[in-house]
Amino acid sequence: MSRNTCELIHVSVIRREGFPLLHLPNESWDEFLAKRSSNFRDQVRRRERRLKRSHVLTYRLTDAPRLNSDMELLFRLHKDRWQGHSSGALSSRRQDFHCEFARLALDHHWLRLWVMELDNRPVAVWYGFRYKGIEWYYQGGWDPAFRAESVGFVLLCHTIRAALQDGAKAYWFLRGGEPYKARFADEDPGTETVVIPHGPIGQIAVGALRHVDRLPSAARKRAKKLAG
Repeated sequence: MSRNTCELIHVSVIRREGFPLLHLPNESWDEFLAKRSSNFRDQVRRRERRLKRSHVLTYRLTDAPRLNSDMELLFRLHKDRWQGHSSGALSSRRQDFHCEFARLALDHHWLRLWVMELDNRPVAVWYGFRYKGIEWYYQGGWDPAFRAESVGFVLLCHTIRAALQDGAKAYWFLRGGEPYKARFADEDPGTETVVIPHGPIGQIAVGALRHVDRLPSAARKRAKKLAG
């Protein structure tokens, strides 16, 4: 959104972030990897082979009977990934919403909830959606006991491979420009957070929101409330 457009519709951009995405060509997984660096190809193949040598490795998509338990697994491994602190996306106050929406998404064939198991033990989970030929990666988690074996990376690669094999057109990593996403993405159009202030107090709050990440927690909440 251009600056002139924002001024015309009285919208203020308070944050710009990455939105990495990967276009999926109509080709095999090996053809896809062949276009990547030799180091990248080696990591993708070697890490999965290593798991297969040491364990019985399986991937599975959730189904209706296992959805509730797999969502609980997602919440637990996501929290474990963040060492006891949720990233916020799957915080306890949002879990009921995610459970309800996951059930709805499963009924409409949108849900993609992948579970990786080693020797029948779930060690990583990937939570996303597929809609109109596009794979959406929302959140994930893994068992810290298997961090050295790169289970999160291996599962992520598997989800991209599955999307490619199923004929998906693109794979969206959604909001956030984390370095691991850049390793896979081939485009980043970015995303913007905008607000529409109401009155003088709203204008002041918008000014504060431009620096909200540097404010104390209480002040952050107050600024967002005033802006709304």
